[in-house]
Amino acid sequence: MRIQNDKRPADFRLVFRQLDDTALITAGELASLMPALRETDNWRAALMRRLQAGKLPAPVIKEVRGGHMWRASDVRAWLADLQQQTEPLATMAVRAANPSPSGKRRGRPRKSDTAAAGTVSA
Repeated sequence: MRIQNDKRPADFRLVFRQLDDTALITAGELASLMPALRETDNWRAALMRRLQAGKLPAPVIKEVRGGHMWRASDVRAWLADLQQQTEPLATMAVRAANPSPSGKRRGRPRKSDTAAAGTVSA
């Protein structure tokens, strides 16, 4: 049985909330904030592809060996911007799930619709 003396919290997201705006975040810590990258085996390559595509904020420190570091305030602003961009998509999905304002559904009427209207087809 192995006892772990690791004092670090299991989830970096808890620490990230308490970080000062001037704190620097490593590539591994940034990847832990992104669920899609945490699920991949080669998260570092996926992170660098996103960085090269311009889908991540610019790092403050760029080292030759890939030791990029980001400022916590830049990452927070980037995450807030991502959240604002995804909110319109969520409202579009809700509108698509709700019926039209006229009350009529597109397409062929259901049996329950015709039975409720009192017209039964033979």
